[in-house]
Amino acid sequence: MRVKRIAWIDIVRAVGMLLIIAGHTLFMYQFSYFARAIYAVHVPIFFILSGYLFRKKPLKKQVRDLFSSLLLPYIFTAGVIVVLSILINKTALHDLTVFAGLGPNRASVLAGLYGIGTATKLTFLNNHPIMAIGAIWFLLAMFVGSVIFNLLQHLVPEGKHKLTILWILSIVLLVISTQTQYGLLPWSLNAGLMSVIFYTFGYTLHQYNFLDAIPLWSVGLGVILWGVSAWSGFFYVNVAHADNLLLAVLGAFGGSIVICWLAQHLTQPQVVKVLLPFGRYSLIVLCAHIVDLDILRIGLSIYAHLATAGLTLLGTVLAIIYRITFASICVYFVPKMPFVRHFFLNKQYPFRRSDKIVKIA
Repeated sequence: MRVKRIAWIDIVRAVGMLLIIAGHTLFMYQFSYFARAIYAVHVPIFFILSGYLFRKKPLKKQVRDLFSSLLLPYIFTAGVIVVLSILINKTALHDLTVFAGLGPNRASVLAGLYGIGTATKLTFLNNHPIMAIGAIWFLLAMFVGSVIFNLLQHLVPEGKHKLTILWILSIVLLVISTQTQYGLLPWSLNAGLMSVIFYTFGYTLHQYNFLDAIPLWSVGLGVILWGVSAWSGFFYVNVAHADNLLLAVLGAFGGSIVICWLAQHLTQPQVVKVLLPFGRYSLIVLCAHIVDLDILRIGLSIYAHLATAGLTLLGTVLAIIYRITFASICVYFVPKMPFVRHFFLNKQYPFRRSDKIVKIA
């Protein structure tokens, strides 16, 4: 039975993706208060939505479902990035591999297998460099976070203390996630461990039906928490780091409430019509964006040309518009591409046994 999609949730996803694209396109404004406000909420809100929509499943079934919805898009996109980074010399990934002193082929493949969003060195392996695969680290972190949260749901007994225990375990995992002195763990495990507290928050909101009718006092409090979080510094979920961890987590909670409230009150038909596909196909948006960001780099060229003329703000705005347009084009075409859509829309277009890749049973 197909589950009916909730429009405001797709709008929230669309807003989250727009914030991610904007956050990657700020150039000389990347350390501004505006940038800190974006980073405070643009990734956590996806984990919070997943917690809100969470349904406990048998672990085997969950892993099978997550393979189709998260790992297949990662495999395809990482493969594209690795292949193109080997073929094209002037890419961000290539520059990093050369800087690290590794051959581009080896380093690019290792980046895809290790799956982190920021380059690191593994101190327990003689400072061996590991390159970043880019923003698709999020897919691996969501896979890890979803499995851990589902596992906790199976381990924690039902009862009046269930939520309390989940919150305690989430806080423990949050603290553990920040321990990165030996280098980031593979498959963005640090971010995955951190994400559990956002799953728990979203799950708690659902238990109390909080998002069914968001009270105005919580929206006001959310604005304050979001603003204070941005004032306190940056929140980098991909490396499980915040300048002020407590304020960062509270700001993510508050900012997410604000965006959910705004999405529920967005009624202009034209805007909704544009945003819904962006939210429904948010994984396509993310993967298209990272290929554009790391390989094509057209947005950077747009900004560079205008910045040389002193038009940095205009260059930034036009680069953002270009990147949103590129992602929108991909949202339109990918579902129509017979082979590619198997990776991004596997539930709708599963691999058949006659195909080269067999759908996992």
